Amino acid sequence: MKRRKLGSLEVSCIGLGCMSMTPIYGDPDPNEAIATIHRKWLEQNVKAAALAVSPATLAALDRAFPKGAAAGTRYPEPQMKRVGV
Repeated sequence: MKRRKLGSLEVSCIGLGCMSMTPIYGDPDPNEAIATIHRKWLEQNVKAAALAVSPATLAALDRAFPKGAAAGTRYPEPQMKRVGV
């Protein structure tokens, strides 16, 4: 599995999707946070990590989203600092 640096950490390129558990998007909703970690959702995330993507699909994605097509940061600067980027 590919890995990348997130601040001083090395992490998987595929995440669990826990942003809703943090105050980055406002006050966390406990019910939504619990739903994120329910076993069935965790199992789906693990299965998704095991998917194989064909070279043809990767090429199509490269054509659809060429390098440099997206610009700027993902989140506002204060939130980027909170995650060490």
